[in-house]
Amino acid sequence: GGPVKRDKMFYFAGFEALRESLGETTTFNVPNDTARQGIIRTAGANGAINSTNVAIAPAVRPYLEAFPRATSPLLTNGVADLNVGQYSVGRNQVTPHTFWVGKLDHRFSDNDSIALRYARDKTDQTNPVTLVTGEFHKNFSNFGNIEYVHIFSPLLISKFMAAINRTDIGIIDYALPGANIVSKTYTDFTDGFGNFSVTGLSAVGGNTTNPKRNVQNDFQLKEDLTYAMGAHALKFGIHFDRFQLNQRSEARGFVVRRAGAAAVPWCRWWSG
Repeated sequence: GGPVKRDKMFYFAGFEALRESLGETTTFNVPNDTARQGIIRTAGANGAINSTNVAIAPAVRPYLEAFPRATSPLLTNGVADLNVGQYSVGRNQVTPHTFWVGKLDHRFSDNDSIALRYARDKTDQTNPVTLVTGEFHKNFSNFGNIEYVHIFSPLLISKFMAAINRTDIGIIDYALPGANIVSKTYTDFTDGFGNFSVTGLSAVGGNTTNPKRNVQNDFQLKEDLTYAMGAHALKFGIHFDRFQLNQRSEARGFVVRRAGAAAVPWCRWWSG
């Protein structure tokens, strides 16, 4: 910052930037290798394990292959699940953030001055949150205002202010590299990723409420008059504020539930 014109105009500018890459290990429930072959195992008497061969329907096979292969067994109290394994993967959540601010002050005379302010805040984030998709978060804010001060006399001062503030927050899904996307959508909606789920397994697909977008606009006008009366002062004015909030969020999904007899939990889905 510094003077533009001595004793008349001054400026200030600032910039900040941050980039974070946060490594995370995420774990999902997926069919284990025997279940992927159509071999459903159940616990029998005296520690015996019973196996049932289930023919995997051709229409179901692509959805079964959409699940990554398990990297470890799913343990409950130290006992491995007979049909479900865990898929663990390391991913990076990347968050770049930038902030700009600018300020300009100008004095026309001893009685009149003006000040302008502008700030911009932008944050993006890629978050690989599900089995095959991630979320891209976009946060963008603009803040601007102008302030004019006029001194009528040592006793009466006027201050006028106008401001515009806009915040835009959006979330969309994106496919992870190498992900097996069977179908991007299961309806006529094409802006986002649909998903399917099987009880006991992690859902495959995007967030059922994405894409989301929230846009907020705030328009302000303000006029203040201050009148000094010796040891006292009288202040009055008017303030106009218009607030707009535009929102979008979708709701959709394709759900397949674990069905069949309790002893053979996935029989009906595996066979279509």
